[in-house]
This record gives sequence, C-alpha cells and structure tokens, in this order.
Amino acid sequence: MILSILASSLGPAVVPLVLALAPGPLPDVDPATGALFAVAQELPSEDPRTFDRKRVLELADGRIVRDRTRFVAGRWERRIDRDWVAVDGEVMGHVLESDLLSRARAMASEVGKEDHSARVVLADWMVRKGLRLESLGELDRVLASVPDHPGAVTVLRERDFPLEVLAPAATLQDPTTVAIAGAQGSPAVREALVWKLARVREQLDVQAFITAELTSPQYRRREFAAFAARRLVRKPLQKALTDRSVLDTMGSVRTEAAYALRDLEDVQAVGPVVDALSSRFAAVRRNAAESLGNAGYPAAVAPLMTHLAHLRAAGTGTSGVRANLFVGFQTAYVGDYDVEIAQGSSIADPVVGTIASGTVYDVRAQAQISRTVTLQVERREVIGALQKLTGQQELGDDPDAWLRWWEQHRERFEADRVRPSEAPVQRSAPGGD
Repeated sequence: MILSILASSLGPAVVPLVLALAPGPLPDVDPATGALFAVAQELPSEDPRTFDRKRVLELADGRIVRDRTRFVAGRWERRIDRDWVAVDGEVMGHVLESDLLSRARAMASEVGKEDHSARVVLADWMVRKGLRLESLGELDRVLASVPDHPGAVTVLRERDFPLEVLAPAATLQDPTTVAIAGAQGSPAVREALVWKLARVREQLDVQAFITAELTSPQYRRREFAAFAARRLVRKPLQKALTDRSVLDTMGSVRTEAAYALRDLEDVQAVGPVVDALSSRFAAVRRNAAESLGNAGYPAAVAPLMTHLAHLRAAGTGTSGVRANLFVGFQTAYVGDYDVEIAQGSSIADPVVGTIASGTVYDVRAQAQISRTVTLQVERREVIGALQKLTGQQELGDDPDAWLRWWEQHRERFEADRVRPSEAPVQRSAPGGD
C-alpha cells in the first residue's frame, strides 16, 4: 500500500523504480500519470447514515427527533450526553439538519416582509418538519406586527410545542415555573405556554391559578396572567380583569386586562370602568380613560366626552384666596428716654420706635400648579382614548375642538351609551407593584 502511494505521488518518472521495489502485485497504474485509479474500486463504499451528524428524524407515530444521530447495526441511535441510545420508534424519514435549515432559509427569503399569512404557512411547515425554534422566531415576527394574528394563534394552539423547547426550566408539575417562563418569554412563547396550561385542565385548576397570579407582586407575571385569562377564562374572571384594567400600577397589565374586556364582546363589561371616571383619585380616572380606549367599545365615547367637558370646565376660571401681601423692611431706633427714680437713684429707660418701608400687594394666592398639571395629563389620556375609539386624529389635543366635533356627532354615539354598572369597580387608589 505504501509503495502504491509513492507511485501515485512521485510521478511517472519513478514508477519503474517503485514497481521494481514492490514485493508483490500492485493495483493498476496509469503509466502516463502514475495514478492509482484502482484504489477507489478496492475501498468499500460507506453508508453516510453511519456518520455522527445532526439530523431530523420523522417517526411513524408523527414524532420528530432532532438530535445527533447515526445508523448502526440496523437501527437508528441518538446521542444523549456521552451515550448512544436507540431511537424509540420506527424511523420513516431522515434529513440532515443543515440541509433542512438551508431549505427553510430559502423559503423564508421568498416571503414578503408584510405577507404575514405566507409567513404563518412557512412557520407551520417548519414546526411540522421539526424546526420548532425557527418556527417560533417566524411567528414572533408576525405577532410583533399584528398582535393576535388569527393564523399565528391557530398554529401555536394546534401544534403541541414541547415544553423543553418553550421553556427548558419549566415543568407542568409546578405551574408557577410556567408563569415565570411566560412572563419572560416572547409573544409566540407566551401564546404557546397558555395553550400548554389549557391542556392540563384536568390536573390543574387553571382559573384558580390565574386568579392568584393576577395579584402577583411581579408585574410581568400579572401581565401573563391577564393574557392567560383573556385566552382561557375571561368571562369567569371578568370582575378581576376589570379591577386590573383600572387599579394596576403597570400600564402593560392594564392594557392586557382591557383587551380581555374587549374580547368579551359585551359592551356592558366596561360599565364599571365608566363608573371609575368619577373616582376621587386622579390616577384611577386616568387609568379608566386609558382602559376604555384599549377596550375599543364606541359606546364609551359619550361618557368620555362628558368627562372631557368636566375637565375643560375645571381648568378655566379663577381660583385661590384673595389677600394682601406686604413686602418691606422695618428699622428700629431709640426716640427718647423715660427717667425712673427708685430709692434715691435714677434710670434712663429708652423709648424704641420703628420705621417701616415697603409695598403692599392686593393678590389672589394661586397654589394650584400641581392640580393644573394633573388635569392636563388626565385630559390628554381622555383625548387619547377618544382618538382610538373615533379615529379622529386630526382634532389633536384641543378640548374645544373635540367639544365642537361632539355637538355635530353626539346623536351617533349617545344611542349606544354604556349603562351604569351594577357592580362598580372599587374606587380606590391603584395598587400592585
């Protein structure tokens, strides 16, 4: 074998010498080039399946195995830590992971940036082929542009993503770990984890778990709980979601709770929120206006306009207490002495006088700066909600312009005005951290 290699590498000039030194017959040698063209025929061909490679295996029962695998002794094996373990199930097909990823990238490059439906189809194909992480990335792109995209939600609901892919540290035996993972996860991961909880209803009281999570001291967990309630138990938890939409201190939690009220598709669900517009706490009133805008019921326009008119009136006219203010100086001087005689002695008692100089102002005290700022912030929140509900962005932040617009369109909205609620929201200061 060594002589064969020498004959091949040293060239035609030394071929005769190599042949003379050879102890026995050599493979066929091309006398012109010295190439050992028979070597390849002598080497046995190797099955590429025997190589240790990252592959995606499709099993007969529909499961997908994505791991380092090889085919030896008539069976497929996968690498687990340092050991090779037989694949549990009949393998119906296999493909190198690199080849599958290349094909997925080529398909993704053909999807338009705004073609969300095509991207959802691509993501569904990816998850069926075992590219679950890559599928979550594509669905995140869709949900970032169109939250609650129905196609993306359907894929995440119908395809049972393994928990180890969504959150390796989470376990359904301890649902708190799922809540923590949902609080930290991307939109697609959060959606998939909610449907994981839905699949264990027989082992877990989902409603009680979400109710407890809505009062978690960690606001990200409250946000995930409000999202889970919106997907799974929004009607039974309507009261708790109403309170969160108005009283929670974090805007993301209030927004998610308001979306849950929107998804109820019942205009009377926001009745308690309308009642909160009359709270004595400015923060509660602001949150109520914000939630009405996010809930999206046009019937809330009339009470919001009424509240805007009240805010407009409160920000005009004079206020404060009228008083006189003196600004000046006083100078003391000795004007004279009184003589007092006692027991044969006399004492000079000075007479002190004062000279005042300065200016007296007739003023009205205005200690109202913080209140004015509060009214302005609340007014902007109300107008922002009105812009979402009516689409009248061109009216800007001018309350007078909104009141003039209201005079022309009030009949359109007052017919569907939200009626007062029978169970108003608690009118206290916002809570939760």
